[in-house]
Amino acid sequence: SRRIPLPMTVNGNAELSLAGGTLVVPKVLWGVLLVTDEMGKKSSVEQLGALIQVLSSMDLAEVMPMGPIALLQEVLRHLVHTKRLLEAYQCMEDEEEKAACRLQMGQAFDEALGILSRHRPSASGWHNLRRAHILRKCPEVANLLHDEPWTPVAMVAVALAHGALALSIGRLGSGFLACSVAVVAAAAPGGFFAFGLQALNHELSHAVTTPLAAPLALLGSSLTAVPWYSYYFSGGHARHHRSAGTPEDIDREAFFWAWERAPHCLDSPLGSLTWASIVALGLPVLYVCSLGVCLLANWRDNVTETIYFLADFCAAVAVHIVLALVSSWTSVLYLILSMAFGNGFLLHPLIGFWILQHMCHTDNLGKESMVVQPTVSYSGPAWWNWLNFNQLSHIEHHDFSRIPWTRLGQLRALAPDFYDYRELHSIPSILSLVWYWVNKRGNKFHFGCVFEPVPTGSSKGGPGPGKEASVKKRL
Repeated sequence: SRRIPLPMTVNGNAELSLAGGTLVVPKVLWGVLLVTDEMGKKSSVEQLGALIQVLSSMDLAEVMPMGPIALLQEVLRHLVHTKRLLEAYQCMEDEEEKAACRLQMGQAFDEALGILSRHRPSASGWHNLRRAHILRKCPEVANLLHDEPWTPVAMVAVALAHGALALSIGRLGSGFLACSVAVVAAAAPGGFFAFGLQALNHELSHAVTTPLAAPLALLGSSLTAVPWYSYYFSGGHARHHRSAGTPEDIDREAFFWAWERAPHCLDSPLGSLTWASIVALGLPVLYVCSLGVCLLANWRDNVTETIYFLADFCAAVAVHIVLALVSSWTSVLYLILSMAFGNGFLLHPLIGFWILQHMCHTDNLGKESMVVQPTVSYSGPAWWNWLNFNQLSHIEHHDFSRIPWTRLGQLRALAPDFYDYRELHSIPSILSLVWYWVNKRGNKFHFGCVFEPVPTGSSKGGPGPGKEASVKKRL
């Protein structure tokens, strides 16, 4: 077993280590962070009580190394100070004294949560850490950081094939035979075409020097009902790479919460199949609802994405209407079902991409430490990954988003110690992953090792107990 033990810093301060490319976190620090997640939707007073209880029950001096000891002792000091201020506040009658006490409570409580937030191991922090060490040990990796000239060609080819097949099916008419052909074609080549248009949209959004990247992405997106052009090109995906696993990244709130857990009434194998199909068909609606919520909350910060979405929407409507007029409505049925199968309709194996990418993995590593891995890659047969346009190599992609899909295998070859799947947790079988997801009750996985919305704080103080701290979130 090859190990690369290195002292590390994640999110600024937390002393962690990298072992075989995975983060090793003090177990009790991770336990406290889980409490902040579990209490994320509770009131500040409830959060205060829960954190004081868990920290007071620990023998910090014996169970932790010096770095985490000092960290959690400082958090506990701020929390105890907040509790004393709260007790004093409840006995005050003068309004000026109460206002000053509220401010002090807010500052102390916010500082405690801020310390925990800054020391939380995140997906973006992990990948930043890995990227720096890979480039230091394997500088030749930098030679892979340039656009792939075949990506625009692939986008045109997939779009033409998808459109031609839709047109051919439409010309069969609108009878039972034509509908049957549309369903079968959507499940086999159509789902892969639709997934490919999404994947190539994603690739072109990272291709900063490729001419006509945006128009080609819009062309591909117009053949699906999901506004992938808007999703990838309006800035939200770049923010996902900068801040994955932190409150600033809302990919989980926009889409991925739908795969984390089925509704209680559908919490069964058959219900999971039903829920996966509802999500696959309803993904465009989910996107529109997420954008609408963000517009209502702060429309000025979402004007750009709205413009991208309107362009995407108009292009998609135009293409679907033209195909229906030129052939028949079965061409549109084929396109919509292809989009759904590409998103995992009826548990199509392509659902593996949506489940796998930031599926949190944790494991014990001795008595005092544990491994935390917020991103996962596929390690099964290479042909399936190529059918997914190498989108299943998600660790590699987040390590170096500027390395295109065609060169991720070269990245692994140049830095084998950092992509050793005997050390990193990986998914060797998509079918086994889907089987696990279908049969898992309750929370099926946690996106980016975020178990609930993460409480945050700032050094300038903020809402005190009884009021919720807020983070400006944009799609």
